[in-house]
Amino acid sequence: MVSKGAKRSRSMQEMPAYPLDEVNQLIAEGKVDFWPNALRLAKNDFGWSPKEIIEAVGRLRPIDFHKREQCDHYPKIVLDVYRPRRRIKAEWIYLHLYINDETNQLIINSCKER
Repeated sequence: MVSKGAKRSRSMQEMPAYPLDEVNQLIAEGKVDFWPNALRLAKNDFGWSPKEIIEAVGRLRPIDFHKREQCDHYPKIVLDVYRPRRRIKAEWIYLHLYINDETNQLIINSCKER
């Protein structure tokens, strides 16, 4: 039982696998790649270029984190899912990302309309 006024700790499932400071560092270093699906969806849904997707990722806040989930196609990959609570670049977005440990790159797995 949690006493009144005590804060509950978030479970590991509720925490991002890839902290935003690491994500933003990789963006600053230009270490970003995209799954083709992410590029296609962002272009179709928002008219965004890869540069605009990166700008949107750079605007994410910890409060925008939604959940962790396994990648459908590659179950060993854990994705961080973001559903920002405000519009980013005038759009409601839903975004999946992960950091590839082998290449030390930020990978944008999906970027689409929420």
